[in-house]
Amino acid sequence: MRQIIPQGLLIWVYVLLLYPLVSNAQFDQTDFNGEAISLRSETAVLLAGQKEYSFDEIRNNPNLEFVPLSSLKENLGLSNDHYWMKFSLENNSSKFKQYYLETARPITDIVNLYLVDDEGKVEQQYSGDKIPFSTKTIQHRKSIFDIGLEANQKIQGYIHLKSDGTVRLSSG
Repeated sequence: MRQIIPQGLLIWVYVLLLYPLVSNAQFDQTDFNGEAISLRSETAVLLAGQKEYSFDEIRNNPNLEFVPLSSLKENLGLSNDHYWMKFSLENNSSKFKQYYLETARPITDIVNLYLVDDEGKVEQQYSGDKIPFSTKTIQHRKSIFDIGLEANQKIQGYIHLKSDGTVRLSSG
């Protein structure tokens, strides 16, 4: 005895079977390897103490003494000092690249990122335990920042850290 399958049901079966192939066609998995990279060896830090520098003062004062982050202990213990880190990030490919930078511990009070492109345009992103959750650039309990680089673009990044507890210096 032969059963007849309604034509509408047959179309839905094809749609459900083919949908995963069509929906994944837009994602180029060869560009994403899921690997984390560290910026620690490329990062320098300014131990600013209680001095509250503005971003413009940090960016425009070549006399400030940044030291390689790799030369310091990662955990500086209890501190309420200001710290500034700077690093470069470059996309050498011919395609847009998306990065997510995780830095500082979730309990760090202030974690602000400043990105400067080749034309001097500044993008600011905010995170930290003392700012309202709704004003965080990426609304997550950790300090995560969204960095998009066009093909062959290079940026200079600066991170301002301040906390009234344990300070742990890391950048990515």
